[in-house]
Amino acid sequence: MANQPAQNLPNIDLGDHQSLWKEHLELQTKVLESVDAKYIFPSKGWQSARKVLDIGCGEGSHFLRIQSQYPDKSYTGIDVDKDAISMAQAKTSEVLFLAKDLYSYTPTQEFDFAIARLLIQHLPNLDNFLDFAQACLNPGGTLLVVDGYEELKRIGPKAPLLKAAYDELAKAQKQRGTARNGSLELVNLAYKHGFQVEQEIIEALYAERDFSKQDLKHLYEVNSRVIKELYGVPLDLNAIYAQLDDWVLDNAPVTVGVHILTLQKI
Repeated sequence: MANQPAQNLPNIDLGDHQSLWKEHLELQTKVLESVDAKYIFPSKGWQSARKVLDIGCGEGSHFLRIQSQYPDKSYTGIDVDKDAISMAQAKTSEVLFLAKDLYSYTPTQEFDFAIARLLIQHLPNLDNFLDFAQACLNPGGTLLVVDGYEELKRIGPKAPLLKAAYDELAKAQKQRGTARNGSLELVNLAYKHGFQVEQEIIEALYAERDFSKQDLKHLYEVNSRVIKELYGVPLDLNAIYAQLDDWVLDNAPVTVGVHILTLQKI
């Protein structure tokens, strides 16, 4: 698997960086836990769903965490990374994990609810993604997309090198045919692919209200390595880490922007 890109990291060879990407995904899941409680679990689509699908599940951290809370549902996760899927399946028999490429896999099950968390910004072809999601869902089924929203990200004045690193990441992703705010394009593409927009939310999550600032610091440290080692952006990691040591003690507001889009299959 050393030369196969992860489903939620197209066009990038993970090589020896599997553990780095795993840590990156786990920290993202932790920082976004409040989104589950506020927007996913109370939703009508989730409450009525019996079969649910995680598209680009990685090592399955999201469904592994929530399956016991909602044991009445049948859970399936897919990802192209065979190693990640093997590790996920080894942890449970309550979730079915499949090593599949969403651009070539034809679903054999029909799902009531599908979720794609922090996936869209890494995908070069959103038309193919929507076609895949459409084929997965029952009529009236729900596709819920959670992705970043850069305009509401506030890093604060104590970490200018980190902000510059994210600016360079946006350029690198654009060169690869992806976009940091790629999920916004789904609104315009939805109807063409058999979906209607049920709800769109853009929100700022606040440190120490919605997530731990220490967790975000750890995520920023890991993301700095991702930007350098996987995207090839030249960064002085030690300088960024030093700024983050001061940043975590600063009282300036820190936010993470999220775009939450609920689409219903027509």
